[in-house]
Amino acid sequence: MIVFSSRLWEHFFNKAGWGNHVGRINSRWNVRNLDYLGGNCKAIGLHHPSTRGFNIPEFQNVVSEFLRNY
Repeated sequence: MIVFSSRLWEHFFNKAGWGNHVGRINSRWNVRNLDYLGGNCKAIGLHHPSTRGFNIPEFQNVVSEFLRNY
């Protein structure tokens, strides 16, 4: 799961009780394993593409690494 809102990610998903931290991409983007009824999924929170300074090539690399490794 990719959460395109750093605010939503920090307030809900990137906290104790919302899965386990399983890694980090580029020493910045936390990856968590979230459990739900019937399974689990890997999740990462990124800035929304409308954020000022959003760097498309950088985030393409982050998303590619997330999909490849998690």
